[in-house]
Amino acid sequence: MDKEIVFNGRKYRPVFIGGYWRYRSTTDPRTYLARDKVSVIRGIDLKPSDVVHHINGDTLNDGMENLSVVLWGVHSSNHLTDLVRSPETREKISIGRSKPNPVRSQNIMGENNPNWKGGNSNSYKYRKVLV
Repeated sequence: MDKEIVFNGRKYRPVFIGGYWRYRSTTDPRTYLARDKVSVIRGIDLKPSDVVHHINGDTLNDGMENLSVVLWGVHSSNHLTDLVRSPETREKISIGRSKPNPVRSQNIMGENNPNWKGGNSNSYKYRKVLV
């Protein structure tokens, strides 16, 4: 699969990323053909939370009739509707939603946590303190 496409003065090549074939630009900034087509032809600025969905599921078919723009969360929930989970997994998910995690509910950022080094990171606040 080595078909190169030119759109709006940029070259795009098929690449296999995340389990799907997509057309990605060969020059920086590395953008996807579907996002560029929607942005240029419809004249809209796409936010990072916007996903360009391929209606028929063929990610190499970047015709405008096959592209729609949806929010990331909506796109994810649409793809997860047919997901079949075991009863054990459903039980774990429902427990996780209904009762707080004892580790996360502790005073993570407070002085009572011996592993807290301070800082304003949004990642987990636990860091090993080397003594």
